[in-house]
This record gives sequence, structure tokens and C-alpha cells, in this order.
Amino acid sequence: MLPRSLPVDSPRLDLEGEFAAYLTATAQFALSDWVLRVANLPAFRADPELDLERLRGEIAPLFEAIVDAILVHDPVYDDEPGTRIAEAAGRHGDQRRKIDIPIGTLLTELHELRQVITRAMSGWAETAGRHPALASLTLRLERAIDTASIAAATSWVAGTAPSRDGRHGSGTTE
Repeated sequence: MLPRSLPVDSPRLDLEGEFAAYLTATAQFALSDWVLRVANLPAFRADPELDLERLRGEIAPLFEAIVDAILVHDPVYDDEPGTRIAEAAGRHGDQRRKIDIPIGTLLTELHELRQVITRAMSGWAETAGRHPALASLTLRLERAIDTASIAAATSWVAGTAPSRDGRHGSGTTE
């Protein structure tokens, strides 16, 4: 799982290249950790037919978009990763609403994603001796997770808003 916007052999700054390589190597572990955390949330634990691979597949596009965004220095100049986060998170929020996952659980999923990526960043900083770089990467992660949380919640809520004729799910009042 290699971030699309920054291949490992990218000529961009060594910091991003090193982190991209580390996260690529540990991505499956991070996603597995997320799946186990989320599968134990009450809304998912109550589902006897919970498919853990499906759960992993549902979060992978958002995970990749967040990793890409962490590697972008300045979203003012390159907001494509932010746009991808918003789109992936919006789809995720809408999908969760459609299967009756409460919005609180949706936001907890994103919190758990923040935790596993933070753990991966800390592991990289420890392994590579890059503790000073961790602060910058953490700020980028916070911005990415905030974008994802807003987009996911907005999509979830939009799907529950009644239309003019009183039906739910249109997301508009027109």
C-alpha cells in the first residue's frame, strides 16, 4: 500500500520518503490494528456476520488519502490529497449511515484511525531517530483527520435530512 502522491524513490525531501517507506512497510499491520479496534466497538461487535476483510477494504481508500496528505507540506499549493480525504470520508460516512451505524461510532472509527497512524509515526520516529520530525507529521495528521471527520459526519447527516416532501435521505431541502 504505497501512497500514490509520493513513491518511495521520490526526489522530494528525505523525511517524507523515509516515512512513506516505513508506512508502506507497516500499512497492513496498521490496518489490521484498526480492524481489531473497530470490530470491538459495540455497533460492530453486535453483528454476527461481520466481515473483517470488508471492514479493512472500506477504510483503505481513506487510509491512503490520509497518508498522502501527511506527506504534503502545504495544502495551499497541493490540496489534491485533502480533496481525496473529503471524498473518501464522505463515501465512508454515507456507507455507515446506510447500514445504520451511529454517527458516534463513525467518529470513533476515525479516532481509532488517528491512533493507529500516530502509533506508526511514533514507530518510525523511534526507528529512524526522527523525533523532531514527529511534530510536523502530527500536525499534518491532525489536519487530515479533521478533514475526514467533517466530511464523514457531513455526509452521514446529509443522508438523514428530510426533503421538502418529508422523506429522509435526499440530503437537500430543495
